[in-house]
Amino acid sequence: MPTPNTARRKQIEDVLAAAKRMRTVDEAARKVSEEIARKKREEEAG
Repeated sequence: MPTPNTARRKQIEDVLAAAKRMRTVDEAARKVSEEIARKKREEEAG
Protein backbone atom coordinates (compact mmCIF):
# COMPACT_ATOMS: atom_id res chain seq x y z
CA MET A 1 0.00 0.00 0.00
CA PRO A 2 1.64 3.26 -1.08
CA THR A 3 1.75 6.13 1.33
CA PRO A 4 -0.56 9.07 0.56
CA ASN A 5 2.45 11.22 -0.31
CA THR A 6 3.77 8.65 -2.80
CA ALA A 7 0.32 8.24 -4.32
CA ARG A 8 -0.04 12.00 -4.68
CA ARG A 9 3.41 12.27 -6.30
CA LYS A 10 2.50 9.48 -8.75
CA GLN A 11 -0.77 11.22 -9.60
CA ILE A 12 1.04 14.51 -10.27
CA GLU A 13 3.55 12.70 -12.51
CA ASP A 14 0.68 11.12 -14.45
CA VAL A 15 -1.00 14.52 -14.91
CA LEU A 16 2.25 16.10 -16.11
CA ALA A 17 2.85 13.23 -18.55
CA ALA A 18 -0.69 13.60 -19.89
CA ALA A 19 -0.20 17.36 -20.26
CA LYS A 20 3.02 16.73 -22.19
CA ARG A 21 1.21 14.29 -24.50
CA MET A 22 -1.58 16.80 -25.05
CA ARG A 23 0.96 19.49 -25.93
CA THR A 24 2.66 17.13 -28.41
CA VAL A 25 -0.69 16.26 -30.01
CA ASP A 26 -1.59 19.95 -30.15
CA GLU A 27 1.69 20.80 -31.90
CA ALA A 28 1.22 17.94 -34.37
CA ALA A 29 -2.32 19.09 -35.15
CA ARG A 30 -1.10 22.65 -35.68
CA LYS A 31 1.62 21.45 -38.10
CA VAL A 32 -0.90 19.38 -40.05
CA SER A 33 -3.34 22.29 -40.31
CA GLU A 34 -0.52 24.61 -41.45
CA GLU A 35 0.49 22.06 -44.09
CA ILE A 36 -3.11 21.80 -45.35
CA ALA A 37 -3.42 25.60 -45.46
CA ARG A 38 -0.13 25.88 -47.38
CA LYS A 39 -1.23 23.29 -49.95
CA LYS A 40 -4.55 25.07 -50.36
CA ARG A 41 -2.76 28.40 -50.99
CA GLU A 42 -0.47 26.73 -53.53
CA GLU A 43 -3.46 25.25 -55.37
CA GLU A 44 -5.24 28.61 -55.45
CA ALA A 45 -2.09 30.39 -56.69
CA GLY A 46 -1.11 27.71 -59.20
